[in-house]
Amino acid sequence: MESVYIIDYTFLCDLQSVLQYMHQFSLMANCQFFFISSTAVDFFNQINMLYGTITEFCTEKTCAVMSAGPKYEYHWADGHTVKKPIKCSAPKYIDFLMTWVQDQLDDESLFPSKIGKIS
Repeated sequence: MESVYIIDYTFLCDLQSVLQYMHQFSLMANCQFFFISSTAVDFFNQINMLYGTITEFCTEKTCAVMSAGPKYEYHWADGHTVKKPIKCSAPKYIDFLMTWVQDQLDDESLFPSKIGKIS
């Protein structure tokens, strides 16, 4: 007697649908991530340009402390190079901040530069 094998092709169709959906989802996630990352970079560049226009008015002397009025004072700490918050002038604080943001934007693990590299 000969053995008869029945192949269930519905599983293959479902698997293909799932794989196609996963591929489309991956592409959609890449597009959304690209939009978010490019918007973040654009926003950073705009803020950097805006800050560039006021640097002549806010110097180490005129803005000796990074503050939001007399009630609030900002101290810088990034948790890596500066672990304990330090008091600094507004220009120095902004320099620390812009450098930190640029480092984040350049970090491939946070903002991959190639499509399909999202982890």
